[in-house]
Amino acid sequence: MPTFLTPLALIAAAAIPALAAIYLLRSRLRRKTVSSLMLWQNQGIVKKGGTRIKKISLPKTFYLELLIILLLVAAAMGPTFTTSKSSRPAIIILDDSYSMRADNNGVSPRDLAIEMVSKILDDKQVSSVRLITAGKRPYVLSHQVKDQATLMDALQNWHCKSPSDSLDAALNLANSIGGRRALIQVISDKNPDTPLEDVHIQWAALGVKLANTAIINASRTIYENNDRCMVEIVNFGDMTRETDVSFLFVGRDKPFKKVNARLEPNQRKQIIFSVQDNFSPITVQINSDPLGIDNKAVLLSDPYRQLPVQFDIRSQELEKHVREAVLAAEGIIDINKQPRLYITDKVPETPPDADQWVLLLVEEDKPVSYTGPYIVDHTHPLTQGLSLDGIIWGAGTGHEMPGDPVILAGNIPLITDTALLNSNHLLRLRISHQASNLAQMPAWPIIFCNLTDWIKSLMPGFRRTNIRLGTDPVFYAPSGISQVTVVKPDKTEKQFNISDNQVIIENQDPGIYLVKTKKKTYRFASNALSISESDLSRCKTGRYGQWKEADTVRKTYFRAAWIFILIAVGLLIIYQLILSRMVSRGMA
Repeated sequence: MPTFLTPLALIAAAAIPALAAIYLLRSRLRRKTVSSLMLWQNQGIVKKGGTRIKKISLPKTFYLELLIILLLVAAAMGPTFTTSKSSRPAIIILDDSYSMRADNNGVSPRDLAIEMVSKILDDKQVSSVRLITAGKRPYVLSHQVKDQATLMDALQNWHCKSPSDSLDAALNLANSIGGRRALIQVISDKNPDTPLEDVHIQWAALGVKLANTAIINASRTIYENNDRCMVEIVNFGDMTRETDVSFLFVGRDKPFKKVNARLEPNQRKQIIFSVQDNFSPITVQINSDPLGIDNKAVLLSDPYRQLPVQFDIRSQELEKHVREAVLAAEGIIDINKQPRLYITDKVPETPPDADQWVLLLVEEDKPVSYTGPYIVDHTHPLTQGLSLDGIIWGAGTGHEMPGDPVILAGNIPLITDTALLNSNHLLRLRISHQASNLAQMPAWPIIFCNLTDWIKSLMPGFRRTNIRLGTDPVFYAPSGISQVTVVKPDKTEKQFNISDNQVIIENQDPGIYLVKTKKKTYRFASNALSISESDLSRCKTGRYGQWKEADTVRKTYFRAAWIFILIAVGLLIIYQLILSRMVSRGMA
């Protein structure tokens, strides 16, 4: 049955009796006696005249006019038909940050959200459900779902392990996908930052304020011959709490170090210690609490602690200066076999190996002492932080120096760089130490430190082995590798193709990742270290916004006034055609 929005418009139906009166009393002619009707063209009109109402047959135009009036009155009353409320799709935005995993007496916001999503699909005004997760970036988890079984399967891929949420970006994505017609439901453990203005959006905050102790920083660096580790914990609570901080080598049950930490409300505490086993992974653990993902961190050793270097220099004095400068850098190993960096004053007879760098020292008999001005390419890795003020650079001019110039004295190249095929380089350094003070100046070790850092930055593997959850590290592949296998912390494997000797690894779970090539396995550790997600005191419970507003009513009810008007216009056209025909026949 239709619903009329403006029933008072029924008053316009008073035009119907007026129309009937016009047709019934339209002729009130008085009787006159005349001598003849021969000059009258239409004698039938006389029969319709008179002062009394007689039983007559009404013309077709009357019924058309009556119907048109009825249609216009009905349109003015605003007829509205209720449409099926199951015709609107719903888009559900799920907070994918790991604070949704907080345990409150065995129930987490994620558990409550799954129940809520199931009820939304059963709602009569929802035809289908589309899921979007709001983690580090929004992601469409499923397309339109219409049954509970498919919905539960899709929710199995909602893990809540992201170190941040992207609810605002997810709302923009939902609006672009569903438009104004779709109903949008946001489910989080926090309230919205700003009031909800769109009436087709509603927000459910399912969080509970809880006290939580978390690891918020963890690092491991080389310090002299040992590794120095630093762990920072914080008490996100209103009361003083104690927790045990245990340090274990991965694969062992007994901790090698244990610290009892007493933390005042919102107090941070750093624990710094050294470890002699430079290569074993270390697990740091604190006592269990509502949020378990931030109670553990894994620390791996620095991947670039060793850079094999071979020295093959005929001049003992020059070798001494070079060796001292190179070994001053961290992680340098003096080796005579398969070096990563080969430093020599002999021109190589064969090209370097695929991953080998060569520094060729060019020493000449008749050197010239240059005092500048020097032309320096400050964009080159060798010249970072380099100053040549006060430098007397002794060099000859008898040898050619192929490659791109890095440092010149006038038009004389002092250092040149030649890129080889496999991201390695052949560098030439023109030096005569007897005519130079370069080896006694800070610029000398800076050049070699920049060189070793540059080589390390391009070595296969990861630049850092201990990273935060959600940060996707870049893996630099060895030369000749086109594909790698990544083993995630849950032991699942995935293949990645190499492009430009590197690939970005997806980091979505805390733990140790393995990257396997044909010859070697590399690894990095991912740790959940997010202050914003570990602070459960920010969690809220509440409902914001409603779907059943004016905009929703307008979209779930069908207004039919325009249909009545359209029919009336069609009948009016027919009415005009009938009148035109009657006039042409002389009947009107």
